[in-house]
Amino acid sequence: MSERKRKALTPDQLDTLGFALMEMAKELWIVKDRQIVTEALLKEHNLLGDLDAYQPSPAMAAKLEAERQRYLNSLAAVLFKTAD
Repeated sequence: MSERKRKALTPDQLDTLGFALMEMAKELWIVKDRQIVTEALLKEHNLLGDLDAYQPSPAMAAKLEAERQRYLNSLAAVLFKTAD
């Protein structure tokens, strides 16, 4: 049985991965914060039940797709940034 070789990340790649993880954590916190506030407001106005049944309009679906792409691009920019 041959021993499997592992590829290690270089220090620069570890730094890049760390920056990408921090970018993801920052974005996730923004979403979590807004979600908590949004759900509190919906609950206050007895609208929380409608959340599960919501179907986005074509315009909202396009907006969601654009935001998803922005998010992925911001992560890719950090992950694939080349050294200057």
